[in-house]
Amino acid sequence: MIKKNNDGALAKDKIDISLISQPSDLFGKEILSECTFESQYGKLKFNAIVVPDLSKDKFELEIFTKQLDDIKTFIKEEDLLKKVKIIDSILKPATPVDVGRIQVVPNLKKSFLFLNILRSAIEFRLIENGKRLCCNICSYYGYEMHPKFHSIIMSWNDVPVIQPLACATGIYIQSLGKCLNPNAHGEFWYPELTSEILNNKLLPSHNYLSWSFHGALLDKPLIPFALEHKITFLLCD
Repeated sequence: MIKKNNDGALAKDKIDISLISQPSDLFGKEILSECTFESQYGKLKFNAIVVPDLSKDKFELEIFTKQLDDIKTFIKEEDLLKKVKIIDSILKPATPVDVGRIQVVPNLKKSFLFLNILRSAIEFRLIENGKRLCCNICSYYGYEMHPKFHSIIMSWNDVPVIQPLACATGIYIQSLGKCLNPNAHGEFWYPELTSEILNNKLLPSHNYLSWSFHGALLDKPLIPFALEHKITFLLCD
């Protein structure tokens, strides 16, 4: 049912933490490995996440230096759920706003984007493998994200994920959340989808993100709908 090489918790060549004494020791290093999920729905590949070179911006380098111990703890941790908590603890002081949305923080854009990409990459893997059915990750799929946000993180059937497919997939994730939790609230742009999923007994039992991509592509009116409306934020609590 699910075929995967691993869940991407550890980089292929595990970093020796004892050799990391300054931020530059991590620049260009892979801290979240590539992994692939293949199912009846299709092939979902998550790209490896690499630490960017922040040496050219003094302020960002200073911030990353303060985060270095937390990043090293992140690298050592093998459990994806615990990795998310570590990234959350780093992001929390950076912005009082929901970290699920990309915010333009003055002089901190590159490092903040990296942390959001890292966090999102883990969240997406967790919903795919069923370890965390947190359907409010639909909020990551709106048009307000960095243009390369999804393509950096993953590909679907060997094609990098871009808009409007990302947004259409987010609508499927949101609808899945409503099916799993009837009390969920949010701005439901495509409410008839929830009824269709329930009436036709289309709820998935595995590979939840792959199911969402597959459904979004087969739903012919949905991608033009997403393109027309360019929905900025989807939320389902």
